[in-house]
This record gives sequence, structure tokens and C-alpha cells, in this order.
Amino acid sequence: MKTLLKNAQILSMKDDEVIYSSSIVIDNDTIVYIGENYSSFEPFDITIDVKGNLIMPGFKNAHAHGAMCFARAITDGESVQDWLYNTIFPMEEHLRESDSYYLLKVSILEYLSSGITAASENYYFTHAMAKAANEMGYRLHILLVPKNEQDLLEHLPLCQRDCASGLISYDLGLHSIYTCDKGVLQEYSKIVQKYDYRFYIHLSESEKEVIDCERDNNSLSPVEYLNSYGLLNRGGAIYHAIYLRDRDYQILKDKNIYPITCAGSNVKLASGICPVRELLDYDIPVGVGTDGPASNDGLDFFYEMRLIIALQKIKHCDPAAIKPFEVLKMATVNSAKAMGLDNCLYIDVGQKADLIEIDLLRPSMQPINNIADNIVLSGSKDIIKMTMVNGKILYRDHKYFVGQSVKTIYRKAQKATERLKKYKLT
Repeated sequence: MKTLLKNAQILSMKDDEVIYSSSIVIDNDTIVYIGENYSSFEPFDITIDVKGNLIMPGFKNAHAHGAMCFARAITDGESVQDWLYNTIFPMEEHLRESDSYYLLKVSILEYLSSGITAASENYYFTHAMAKAANEMGYRLHILLVPKNEQDLLEHLPLCQRDCASGLISYDLGLHSIYTCDKGVLQEYSKIVQKYDYRFYIHLSESEKEVIDCERDNNSLSPVEYLNSYGLLNRGGAIYHAIYLRDRDYQILKDKNIYPITCAGSNVKLASGICPVRELLDYDIPVGVGTDGPASNDGLDFFYEMRLIIALQKIKHCDPAAIKPFEVLKMATVNSAKAMGLDNCLYIDVGQKADLIEIDLLRPSMQPINNIADNIVLSGSKDIIKMTMVNGKILYRDHKYFVGQSVKTIYRKAQKATERLKKYKLT
């Protein structure tokens, strides 16, 4: 299938804030041409005149637990530890495979309306999540959490089946160091080295976590502690990364580890502020995640980007602490790299067609002084006119094209939620 997007303004994200007028030809899932002399590619199956709107790479959600929407807005005012042990963990004990399947579909719908074309999911029932994404045509980076190497080997044929669509990729992950004993870390270290997986984990999210780690492990910070097991040797990401020690920075840089800031979640739980400015100054690229809708309530990258800017300004008492385009790059290019999606970075020939159309006629986009800055500083979900994943339009003009009934997805998700919330302790 060949698609033409014509009369577009293009923000490729390859070059800082270079916006130019052109057209894009997509062959199946890949961008094959950018320019105005596209007649040699005719005929097209789909031609869309975007009438001067902006086409850019979609946002990449580098840390999410989409199926946790069962706990959306169910609690507020709790610390990270209380929230986990009183609300989340008790409910998760009763989670079923079918729950993850339908609940994740709800979040995929929200991702699409927010211009998010891929998400990194760290949650239960990995193959059910892959099935949900494949059915909807959505791109997922999923973290395997095997019990041991033998468990991993038993999962690999299913992983190969999941990945046949080209939409699913897998790496290795754990929840946190405080939910794992040393034997688990040793086993995962062996798997990382042997099978060349990137490694992902919540890390340095709370001050208590860091203090406890240093107390119990010869003054090693959480970053140093993981590094001592070789878990960071193949790259990957750490989620939240709020309470970093100065000595952590060189390790993160040397090991190609992406800190993923989750500003919305951190604000809800009053966890703290990620040192984004310090990390970028150390030449460590930072990605963006929403975390789950349980700890964020929403899955909105416009909210995340604006919060990142506001929090860095407050943290440094400096209105110029971070530039909007830096945050836009974090939300697209950096997050894609953190997920290993090197073919979804830019608008460029050979890259996958994971694109969004920004409606420049929305009031928040007018008047135009700087389109990129407008998107970050004044944009909202209502400027997302189209979301395309792997060359297919899944969302346009507030309508979904995911091959199934949205109402059915909502009904199934609500049924799961009604059952699970009975197990909340407080």
C-alpha cells in the first residue's frame, strides 16, 4: 500500500527546528521519498492533503504500565511506598491475563489520541499485551520478566510469534531493586550477558530507596549496585532517576543508560524532580515516560512536556533552565533510542512511518512564532489530528481505526476494574 501525505510542513527532528514544506511518500510501513516530484511513485492507494499542517515523528512513551488504568484516579495523597503496598500490589495479586489484554487496549486508545506512536510496557502477561497491540496495529516495546533462564527459553517461541508483525520488540526488565533479592539480580545478570538484552528498571525513584540501598550494600548507590552485577552492560534505561548521586552520572553515560523522567507520576506521588538539566549537561540523553495511568491518571505527552519544563525552571530558579526543543527531542528521538527503536527516530527515507499530524489551525497553535515551541508550551491533545503507526492511520479527526469496537473495549475494561478495586486495602 502506498500513501501520499502532500502539502505538509515537516519537522523531521533530524535537525534542530528546521521546518520545511514538502510531501511524504510511504510504501507500506516505510518512508520512501520526501519531496515534490512524487509522480514516479503513482498511483497511490491513499492521498491525504494535509493543507499546510505539520507532520512530525510521533511521541514515544519510554516508560508505561498501560494496563494499570484499572487504578486510574482510585487514590490520591499517598507516598510511593504506601501507594504500592496498600493499593497497587494487593489489586495486582488478582490480575488476570484477560484484564491486561483489555485494559492495555484502553491505554493504547489514549496513546493514539495523544500522538504517542509507541510505548515501552513493563507489566504482567506480556504475550496478552503483545496480542492486544498486534490486533490494534500498535507498536510496543515489552519487557520480559522471567523467573530464570529456563523460564526465558520457554517464552522465546511465543516472543518470536509476537514479533512477526514487526510491531513488537522485547527486552529484559525488573520492577525495582527493593522487590528483588540478590539471587534474582545474579540470574538476570547472566541472562543480560548471554542473550544480549538491554535492561530496564525503576531506580532511584524515592529517597528511601537510595538510603536503604546504600545502608545495605556498602554505601553503593542503586546505580552502582546494579552496575556491580553487570546489569547495565548492554544499555537500557532507568525509570524516574530522581535521587542520583554525582558518581552515578559517569556510569550512566559509559553504559549508555537512558534516564526516563516521568514528571506527571512524580508530581502525583510527590516523589521529587528528576535532574534533567544536570543529565543533559553531562551529555546523558533523557527520555520521557508517562508511567502508568494509576500513578499519573493520564497518558498525555503534552502534559508531561510542559511539566518537565516547569519543574526544571522551579528546581533551578532559572526560567531558561531547559529549552522547549530539548524537551521535544526527549519525547521523540531520545525516547525512541531508549526503547531500541532506531528505525523510528526521524522523518527520513528508510525510517518507519510512525507519524503524527499537528493541526495548526487550532487556537493554541495561532499565531505562529515558533511551531516547535508552540507544540511544547501551548499544545494539547486536541492538536493531534492524525496518528499513524507503521504506515497505517489508527486515529484521525477524533475517530479510531483499530479494527474493533471502542465501546466493547471500554465495557470489558470496566468489568475488570470493578472486580479488582475490591482488593484495595485503603
